[in-house]
Amino acid sequence: MAYEWFISYRRKSGGENQARQVAEILSKYVGEDKVFYDRVSMREGNWRDQINDALNSAEHFVLLVNEASAAEDQSNNIGGDRYEIEYALKNGKKISLIEYDKNSYDEVIKKYPSLKDAQKVTFNGEYNFAFEGNTEPDNLADLYNAIAKVEEFTNNFCDAKMHHEKALEVVESVEKKYKALERECQKLLYDAMLYESFGDTDAAIELYEEAVKTGRKLPETPEYLNLLSRVTSNFAKFQECLGNTDSAKKHYEESLEIKRKLPETPEYLYSLAATLGHLAELEENLGDTDSAKKHYEEQIEISRKLPETPQYLDLLSIAINNLATLEYNLDDTDSAKRHLEETIEIKRKLPEIPEYLDRLAGSLCNLATLEYNLDDTDSAIKHRQESIDIKRKLPETPEYLDSLSMDINNLAMLEENLGDTDSAKRHYEEAVEIKRKLPETPQCLDSLAASLANLADLEKKLGDTNSAIKHFKEAVEIERQIPETSETLIHLSSCLAFLSELEIKIGDTDSATKHFAEALEYNNEFKKIKNPQ
Repeated sequence: MAYEWFISYRRKSGGENQARQVAEILSKYVGEDKVFYDRVSMREGNWRDQINDALNSAEHFVLLVNEASAAEDQSNNIGGDRYEIEYALKNGKKISLIEYDKNSYDEVIKKYPSLKDAQKVTFNGEYNFAFEGNTEPDNLADLYNAIAKVEEFTNNFCDAKMHHEKALEVVESVEKKYKALERECQKLLYDAMLYESFGDTDAAIELYEEAVKTGRKLPETPEYLNLLSRVTSNFAKFQECLGNTDSAKKHYEESLEIKRKLPETPEYLYSLAATLGHLAELEENLGDTDSAKKHYEEQIEISRKLPETPQYLDLLSIAINNLATLEYNLDDTDSAKRHLEETIEIKRKLPEIPEYLDRLAGSLCNLATLEYNLDDTDSAIKHRQESIDIKRKLPETPEYLDSLSMDINNLAMLEENLGDTDSAKRHYEEAVEIKRKLPETPQCLDSLAASLANLADLEKKLGDTNSAIKHFKEAVEIERQIPETSETLIHLSSCLAFLSELEIKIGDTDSATKHFAEALEYNNEFKKIKNPQ
């Protein structure tokens, strides 16, 4: 296979994640089959032959260096494999050296001076254009063709042929320059995405703005319009991430205006629908619910025109789910329920892979919450339980386990409210057991403490005082490990107050007095945060 880009890095120096990141960005820019990244590109067989073939075919050589790789002894490998580096230098490859840690570039150059001419951070590929704009050449080609038509009419075929050829030369010249502008726009977009991933906000914004300007110089053909719409849409997403909502909205709207000019093919319709969804979400977050509802509905209308493939059905289900959430927040529960049921019906058609199963479970949870608020408790329990059953099929990753434990905890709360204390206790205990497997982050610890407190509160109501004291104490000890926020302070105050009440019941007045005093102290701290003087 012929590659255009070869990524060289040192796995021992922690470069694997960085290499994967660069490979993903490059793949979006030039195509996955044009990028050699050993973790993805290597196949069975002789690995050295595969590397040699990739090195030989690739025009660009990307060397990743970080602090660890820069510190390696010169006699060993630097950044990537020394064999690969020497091959790239010897064979005149366009070398790009990406520095991940401050000063690592300078350290590598000290040890390996031959790399001093490598392009730092930005990839090679110069596009110098003498031509900017297209009005004059386009008019000239039309003029030549018009003259040729007149000459054909007067039977002057020799001159007609000459002028048609001149028109073709102009067209070919213009197309060549357009292709150069297209490559420049693509390069600017790629560089902007690269700097965005490196956290260099100012450079990324400048490059995105240049990419937009360059893209606007291209003619309004589907190919070039699609490129400009990608640039404006990516720029909008970046601005939204930065909190620049006015700029994000402006560029989403420009991207939509461009995409509406494209042919109604599945590919272009999918892109249009996706951008409508991004704009609607932004408008919803800004409180412009009328515009958000309008754009969600248009997104759904367009998505319904697409073939029923997993990719397109997934987009449709997400759009309907987002509209349902908006309707629920606007108290239009009938419409929200109808749309949630529709999105669940669509999601049941999708392949049973973790990503789709997780989304199906999420929609079932949303429907269960709505049904509970409508006093349809039987349906709420049924759909909550189905969501849990689906999540039990997912891989035991922290993300999925956390989501599963929250659903089980919420089911227990629902069962407790309905008086089914045996089921509630069993599910609280299961939620606690799962949460003990999660990483000890403040968020996960707080969630564990909350479930322990829920379990303890139920045990208190059931008269199981010793178990309630045990679980309240554990919840308090966990909460003490978490940085103090208004939420942790009020939770600590509440748990300590309940603990004090139970200790009085068993005659442990010393502990009860101590814990009640602590509860008051935490409550006062909470009041100071909520109402600072």
